[in-house]
Amino acid sequence: MIPERITLFLKLFLSCLFLNNVYAQTYTTEKGHAEFKAKASLNSYTGTSNQLRGSINLNEKTVYFSIPFESIDTGIEKRNKHMKELIETDKYPNAEFEGKIISNFDTEKEGSQKVTVKGHFKMHGVSKEITVEGTLTRKGSNLIADADWKVLITDYKITPPKMLGNKVQDEHTIVIKAEMEKRD
Repeated sequence: MIPERITLFLKLFLSCLFLNNVYAQTYTTEKGHAEFKAKASLNSYTGTSNQLRGSINLNEKTVYFSIPFESIDTGIEKRNKHMKELIETDKYPNAEFEGKIISNFDTEKEGSQKVTVKGHFKMHGVSKEITVEGTLTRKGSNLIADADWKVLITDYKITPPKMLGNKVQDEHTIVIKAEMEKRD
């Protein structure tokens, strides 16, 4: 009878360890950093936000990030207002990315690893499939995600604005950086 109890205890203990390890592979953030970089014929500007939200599940290799457009600041209030009108933030409040890690990633390795993520980037009511190259860095119990990619805003039904001969280019660069905490 005692060997059965020990066997049962060991099975339960090992099951708990396995489930804890699976669950512990999800990382989240509520305050990541995002940038939208744009160039115009006479200048360039960057809109920034520290309200990037997201999650990465390493076991399922899923990635999700969202940023409220209202949180983006370009440094000039008039430009912020014009950008929000152009993007129609009342109808389309967020930019979102949802995808899967399609490259190898060693969940046990400390330090930085290059990753490739394929998924859908959505803004202004339009979703496009994209592939993003980035880096995931294990730092203690946290995970740091870094990535950047280019989009053509016309692909998302956004007309590049033009003011006084200064036309914004179609191509924008999106940058994200988030230190993500292990979810318990």
